[in-house]
Amino acid sequence: MALFHMSAKIISRAKGESACAASAYRSGERIESEYDGRVYDYRRKKHVVFSTVLLPENAPAEYADRQQLWNAVEKNENIKGQLAREIEFSLPRELDEETNTRIALEFIKETFVNEGMIADIAFHNPPKMDSHKRPLNDKGEIAASPDEYIYNNPHIHVLLTMRPMDSNGKWEPKKEKLYICEKDGQRRRFSALELKGYPDWEKLYSYTDGKEKSWHTKSYAAVHPELKQVNKHPKSESRTNPKVEEWNSPDTLIKWRAAWADKVNIALEEMGLDERVDHRSYADQGLELIPTVHEGKAVTIEEKRLQEEYEKKLSCGEDAVQEHTEIRSLNIAIRQHNEGVRLIIELRRIKAVLDTIIEEASARISSFSRSLAEKLEHLRASMIVTKVWKNRAAARKGEASERIQMTEDLISSLSQPDNLIERRETLENELSKARGRRKKEILEKLESLEYEISVHEDNIKYASQARKEVRCLRETSERTSRKIRTLRERFRRLKKTYDELNDPDVEKMRLKIRPDIESQYQKHISPRSFQNMAEVIDSELCCKYAVSEDFSSMRMT
Repeated sequence: MALFHMSAKIISRAKGESACAASAYRSGERIESEYDGRVYDYRRKKHVVFSTVLLPENAPAEYADRQQLWNAVEKNENIKGQLAREIEFSLPRELDEETNTRIALEFIKETFVNEGMIADIAFHNPPKMDSHKRPLNDKGEIAASPDEYIYNNPHIHVLLTMRPMDSNGKWEPKKEKLYICEKDGQRRRFSALELKGYPDWEKLYSYTDGKEKSWHTKSYAAVHPELKQVNKHPKSESRTNPKVEEWNSPDTLIKWRAAWADKVNIALEEMGLDERVDHRSYADQGLELIPTVHEGKAVTIEEKRLQEEYEKKLSCGEDAVQEHTEIRSLNIAIRQHNEGVRLIIELRRIKAVLDTIIEEASARISSFSRSLAEKLEHLRASMIVTKVWKNRAAARKGEASERIQMTEDLISSLSQPDNLIERRETLENELSKARGRRKKEILEKLESLEYEISVHEDNIKYASQARKEVRCLRETSERTSRKIRTLRERFRRLKKTYDELNDPDVEKMRLKIRPDIESQYQKHISPRSFQNMAEVIDSELCCKYAVSEDFSSMRMT
């Protein structure tokens, strides 16, 4: 299955972010912000395949210039306003750049632009790099030229406007004030514009008779002199713009994800490829899989450094062990667990096939010799595949158990006390007294220490989630053990059924159809693994043709 990724986040001024800065960085352009007076220049940024701005029909043409667009957005928002929504989604590596560009633009126009949003698009495709951001070739070495780069991360950044536009190209409000009005004892809500068309309806104001407060129209208060107006503010409430409410809905994000998955799958099918993507979570797909923990930029950089250190030791002839960060170690364990779960799913599918084969073979054994030969060969091939999977499951379980123990040790270290803060305070005290070169050295140490503190805080953040995932991993490992015992018993019953059905008179016919039957089952495991296990199974079944010259010439390689 091809990989699916789509995430959404808000660019917000409350978080100290700038729409102009976000657009300049993603598009690799220079944008001057009128709001903060800063110039954001990222024209030296590499690996931006293309960038463009798509406008809905009612948007001003000048907004095709991203500097004018985002300065207009910044100008229209308050000090804590939400400036833009970023949608980031990966492009399938199975498709070429032209196809990816086409389907991405179609999706953005159909999903966002046609709904009234302005879309600022940037297509990125950075090459695989080492920890020093140097491009690598397919051998893991520093690439000598761009022709050797490995481009394995094509993706799209889309910055979307948060406010709809009216028919005149003006920004609509995110929220609208509704006045509570009264007429003949009935009450209705009107916007300021709507109220102009209903002059008979009056706004309600707060009055008091000296004892209690109540809401009345001015015409009512005019004939009740005992009422005194409390303030000049009419009774009102706010209503979120329906479009804004729809765009911010979690259900809408699910629809966007599903629409992109459909677009990708149609393109893959048109190209004659079998791969498909699925936007749903493992839980929604009904899969007993555990999602991996988000690693983040700091973990990725540290993993590259550890990999380079490991390769350097090997190249020098030293003994080396591949080390990983705590989070990556946990993710490795989770991926191994998921592989085991997928193995169980495949075994369930094989079980269904086996049950069908056994039932059909039992029903037709007395009448059709060829049918019997086919069923016997299917039984034999199924036993081969089943035993291979069972052996692999046992091996994976052993590896998972070791990984669980190692991961628990790593997780436990996250809660151990750390003297990073104490070291920082010491360095800060020294900094206040230092001068010249010593002061520069202390500043460099502080910078390095701040990075260590951030990594340590990230590890603490994920510790609780990691413990939960490991508990789930252990429970799944135990279920895998039960599945292995079940498979072992099933193999015993299959062998018994095989022995009961075996007929020496159909063995020659079986040898003729065996290559075709074997080729069907070799789709599930490698031919080498299949043939190695076939020799073991045939020995157990005491098949007198298993090592014959005639059989050897017919066996697939």
